[in-house]
Amino acid sequence: MDETEEMMQKYEEMIQRLKEERLGEVVVMGILPRQDLSEALDSKRVEVNRRLKEVCGGSKVRYCDVEFNPWRGGFLGRDGLHLNARGADMVARQVFMMMKTLNLVGRRLVK
Repeated sequence: MDETEEMMQKYEEMIQRLKEERLGEVVVMGILPRQDLSEALDSKRVEVNRRLKEVCGGSKVRYCDVEFNPWRGGFLGRDGLHLNARGADMVARQVFMMMKTLNLVGRRLVK
């Protein structure tokens, strides 16, 4: 089993476990791009995100596609890899907009 298949299997297991525990709405966020990845590795990220979207659709789980280049616009911390406060805010805003679009804002998500 290659890395992509192993990663997908872990995501599927996690989604199933969360659904079984009935903790409320499950939202899976896609993997953000990284500047330090080769084109081949970035294409794996794109493929994983595509497959995650499919898995979520088949599992009736929400998928949030947060797609922006964090290294453009000062969204990364000093290490150049992790989001800084501005980057985290950008992601939070996109998640919020998705939830608002789905009419989930203000709803109590935990049953």
